[in-house]
Amino acid sequence: LTDGSGQMPAFHLDAQQRTALAAFLTELDATGISQPRLGEVVPPTELFAQFVEAARSTEDLPDEAARGWQIVRDQSCIGCHLPNLQSLHLATDLTLIASGVEHARLFEVLRDGIPGKAMPRLALHAKDSADVLAFLQWLAARGPELRGRFEHLATSGELTLSGLPWYEYE
Repeated sequence: LTDGSGQMPAFHLDAQQRTALAAFLTELDATGISQPRLGEVVPPTELFAQFVEAARSTEDLPDEAARGWQIVRDQSCIGCHLPNLQSLHLATDLTLIASGVEHARLFEVLRDGIPGKAMPRLALHAKDSADVLAFLQWLAARGPELRGRFEHLATSGELTLSGLPWYEYE
């Protein structure tokens, strides 16, 4: 919590806040359960995986985009960059990044992160960043369909994705 690690950003908590958080997490751990799920939830990463795998089976996904998808999935980008305009982290919709961010800036962020924000340093090299960009461009062309799937999920029944606590996302 203090130094951050990988995708986990560093939080600047004072001693009292760290003690209170540790007590809360210890109490939560003692229950042996997490927050109850609010209905049948398809985790965002699974929804993405289903979408990409269905597309791969019916059309040609370029190798660069396939490698980019693997990086996006491995780095857990979907945990913050949901395609539903309801990100709890105010992160840009993953389907809009390719058209909304200059490519040089995207490569810089993928390499260095955004200091002081929740965007971690991924230390991606230029080739990996280019593969991520290829996937984001491929995804942008399919953005309306994917956003529609998330909208349907978010509006079916009483469930809203933005109402789920962060630890329910997989």
